[in-house]
Amino acid sequence: MERWMGWMLAFAVVMAPNPAAARKPDAHALDKVWERAGLDTTHVESIAMLPAAAFDGNLRNEKTVEGMLARALRGAGYRWLSTSSTRVRLRNAAPDDSLLHAVREQTLENVSVDSLTAIAVCALLRSDAVLSIRVDRFEQQNLEPGQGGKPSTTVQAKAALVDATGRTLWTISGSEVGEGPLRSSDSNPYKLPNGGVNLTPQSTGIGPPSFNEVLTKLFDRWAARFPARVQGKAE
Repeated sequence: MERWMGWMLAFAVVMAPNPAAARKPDAHALDKVWERAGLDTTHVESIAMLPAAAFDGNLRNEKTVEGMLARALRGAGYRWLSTSSTRVRLRNAAPDDSLLHAVREQTLENVSVDSLTAIAVCALLRSDAVLSIRVDRFEQQNLEPGQGGKPSTTVQAKAALVDATGRTLWTISGSEVGEGPLRSSDSNPYKLPNGGVNLTPQSTGIGPPSFNEVLTKLFDRWAARFPARVQGKAE
């Protein structure tokens, strides 16, 4: 813990993000993207993915999001440190998981970690930047027997990239909704053609799309907007 605090205090003066120097998001885009001006000149070779954070604390959902985002971004050209490795190193860096807890709390509150934490974590993980992600919605709506409409799966998330000097380089937020087939309310599985009642109704159609399917669509869009590593830098 003392070592971590030493890193924090050693870099007390950092450069804060300057909205005036950033590219404005496209109001008509499906995802809202903020990008620091001159991002293509920053020296980022390696990125550590921080553990995803969801408000409901569902670890299974968080790990699903981590894995799907990592797969979508692996072609960006950086050296990546996985969330599993990041989690272990953060846990071992301070007693009682205090550093891991601090990263999680900041992600839930602001999506990105603050400048001092980013500096300390990048030094600990030996990475040029950290990528954090917050899961805001992760839910499915199924139809009850006799209910009309479409089953659906909804995912809403935000992410932020902060470099080793504490500068926010890139942020994104967006959502994706996947719908199953339309079902009429007349398709009552409890009603038999002769007017009787079916006590053991069978499934009346396909349910909502899987979370993986919806996440793939969302994160494929994010990958297209993620800043690729600048080619030609020394390996």
